[in-house]
Amino acid sequence: MRGQTGYLYEFGPFSLNTQERLLTQNGKPVPLASKTFEALLFLVQNAGHLVTKDDLIKELWSDTFVEEANLAKHISLLRKALGGDGQEYIETVPKYGYRFVSAVRERYGVATIEEDARPFTARRWSSWLAIGLLAILAGAFGVHRWVLPARGRLDLQSMQIRRLTNNGSVTDVAISPEGRSVVYARRDGEKEGLWLREVASRSDIQILRPESVSYHGLTFSPDGNFVYFVRTDPNDPFFKYLFVMPTQGGSIRKLFTDVDSPVSFSPDGRRFAYERCIASQNQIDVRVANADGTGDGALATIPNVSCFMYQSGISWSPDGLTLVTPLKHFGQPARWVLHALAVAGGIDRELYSTTNGLGRPVWLPEGDALLLSQYDDAAHRGQLWTISYPSGKARRLTNDLNDYDTPLDMARDGDTLASVASSGIANVWVFPGIEATYGHQITSGNLFMFNVTPSPDGRVLSTSVDGTVWVTSAEGGQRSTFGTVPNAGWLTLCGGRVLLASFGPGVVSLMRLDADGSNAVKLATGSLWSPACSPDGRFVFYVTEDSPQKIWRMPIEGGTATQVADILGDDICGRLSVSPNGQYVAYPYSRYTSPAGPGWSLAVIPVAGGTPLKTFNVPAGVSGPRWSPSGNGLQYLLTREGTTNIWEHPLNGGKAKQLTKFSSGRIFDFNWSADGKQLLLIRGEVTSDVVLLSKLR
Repeated sequence: MRGQTGYLYEFGPFSLNTQERLLTQNGKPVPLASKTFEALLFLVQNAGHLVTKDDLIKELWSDTFVEEANLAKHISLLRKALGGDGQEYIETVPKYGYRFVSAVRERYGVATIEEDARPFTARRWSSWLAIGLLAILAGAFGVHRWVLPARGRLDLQSMQIRRLTNNGSVTDVAISPEGRSVVYARRDGEKEGLWLREVASRSDIQILRPESVSYHGLTFSPDGNFVYFVRTDPNDPFFKYLFVMPTQGGSIRKLFTDVDSPVSFSPDGRRFAYERCIASQNQIDVRVANADGTGDGALATIPNVSCFMYQSGISWSPDGLTLVTPLKHFGQPARWVLHALAVAGGIDRELYSTTNGLGRPVWLPEGDALLLSQYDDAAHRGQLWTISYPSGKARRLTNDLNDYDTPLDMARDGDTLASVASSGIANVWVFPGIEATYGHQITSGNLFMFNVTPSPDGRVLSTSVDGTVWVTSAEGGQRSTFGTVPNAGWLTLCGGRVLLASFGPGVVSLMRLDADGSNAVKLATGSLWSPACSPDGRFVFYVTEDSPQKIWRMPIEGGTATQVADILGDDICGRLSVSPNGQYVAYPYSRYTSPAGPGWSLAVIPVAGGTPLKTFNVPAGVSGPRWSPSGNGLQYLLTREGTTNIWEHPLNGGKAKQLTKFSSGRIFDFNWSADGKQLLLIRGEVTSDVVLLSKLR
């Protein structure tokens, strides 16, 4: 349950204060028993959503078995406290649960979050280990006020956040120059389409039907008449194209092939800038073209930068003289640099640098500062900062529970920002085999788990999105922390030990822990990806991210790493996995050098390197692989029509076969117990909607 200091939920004449654990009506206290208060808070935090009876029971009595009648008693008391039968606030969904149906306003300090139907409770569900990135905004606000050095001013004390959509499937957004409408990408199963929403009327128009693609950049033309969008290839989500279409819908036109960032327009609307990655050379071309797609050419080439996945975005200054773009540079440690490039001549200088990740920048209207998100490693979320121009002085604007990330877009007057609010929950489940119909959930609560592996003593290890490692018995029950390594990911069982990665500022450390989580030893540091372990626990394998990407092997006791092989294709797009007999390493890779390749492939190579034993074509976007317990196949996650299942590709050839038969829900990770008899899953759901941050000035 959230209940952080300073939250105040308001609905009708009522106020719910989480700090004081107090419900008031027109300022007068309304007595509530402890469990009744908690039931109300949980319903209010999930207003507009169905809350099942099981969800409520788990929330209120997580460690105790109770009869459903106990829950019904507290709901009855709650309705009486709210007056009459309480139906105007709490709707009963027969046989399933309850829904809080009143409009709610959420406060923290003096800023507010307002919406017409329901508030949102956002939880960070993803890490940069996952393919794709969701912008996540939590519902609390503690903001600072800062007067800009020149004409403009951001006044966040009066800022409001309003949810604009409620479909739960938004992936990207842009706001029109005058702030009257937004265009957003919306998931429909594994497909995505484009929608236009008018802010005042809240009316929706579908302007592009769903296809098996993803969107990584939406931009209005300066006159608001056209939408430019960056969309992935149907066969490879790492390869993208730039298109343009009328804002109200109509025919689309492809402008460019191989585009790796959103576009940004010059103030007069005649030209736009974008980025193209040259992965094999670790460099990015900043390019400028006319609005109709003619006159395309490179303005500058920036070396020693990461081309992985896609770029945050580029931004053209209001005076038309400067382009800024944040890029991740390789090094020890790696740095994020906000580059400022002169439009005339392409002269490049570092405006600002940090070891923390930077999001898509937007210029304030006066042109003397930029607004962007910067990731806070300690708090595990992004915060809004301003970077003054041309001095490059950074000032933190927010210090709250929000997680600000891409996408981020601003109306021309600087008064309104558009972003995406996401919430999700995922827990660990244990199933007695791949074909089992029923399993049991062994973790609970609001933490989003994203990584699972068996522990050396037969329990289950998992990592939450705040980087904490947890250990739970396979039967479920109380979970406890495992070890003290911060910002952990890539959990791997390694014989009688545990291997993991620790994500620090600008560097990834490969760590080895004893069976009880103690005695953490650093084995390697750098731009590391996907550590794996040999079945006998003697060797560690990992990938270095800079191109050409390479697989390395080193003893678990430490020492010198030796190169095994270069990654095939252009990029690794999943995890390394060592076969049960210790003879082979498998991994997925992508070929997205122009033109786009046929999709993704799985490679199986000897652990000592050399000619690949096998390569298989697989659907783009799969997650994995892991070897089957028998070693006869490679298993991966594949989402179709919004539901994730495990598939297996036999090593001796033949078609891939669907193994699990889930009809709903997402799987974010899976693994096998050490004896290969129990299937470990992380299952959950994610919802995301457009939010507007207004009254900024």
